[in-house]
Amino acid sequence: MVFWRLILEASSNSLNLGGNQAHLLSYNRQVPGPRLEAKPANTVRIRFTNNFPQPTNLHYHSLHVPPTGNADNVFLDIPAGETLTYEFTIPQNHSAGTFWYHPHRHGLVAEQVFSGLAGLFVVRGELDEIPDIKAAQE
Repeated sequence: MVFWRLILEASSNSLNLGGNQAHLLSYNRQVPGPRLEAKPANTVRIRFTNNFPQPTNLHYHSLHVPPTGNADNVFLDIPAGETLTYEFTIPQNHSAGTFWYHPHRHGLVAEQVFSGLAGLFVVRGELDEIPDIKAAQE
């Protein structure tokens, strides 16, 4: 059973940042990309579409998910105009924390990340029950 779904689109856009126009790569036309959230034991499904001319992929930095198949496989190649559905389950014993996602297409990582492709991936859990964290605004 899938507990968490997202449609994520990588594209090249002209965006307003702090009153200035910037030509950036972005996820869902925003920088940073949408905040993704899950809990341990959740199955995550991301329908990812590459709408810019370079190949790309997704990597979930520091998440404890399989580096193979369509989970966190940095060797996947999603060509321009193609869509791939990523699916994985957050392990039951995964620690809570703030992680991040970004492209990890070898040869293009720096260019794509520095051009705007990145977002937060929050794993909710025991840390969210600490009173000071529970009271904090994100």
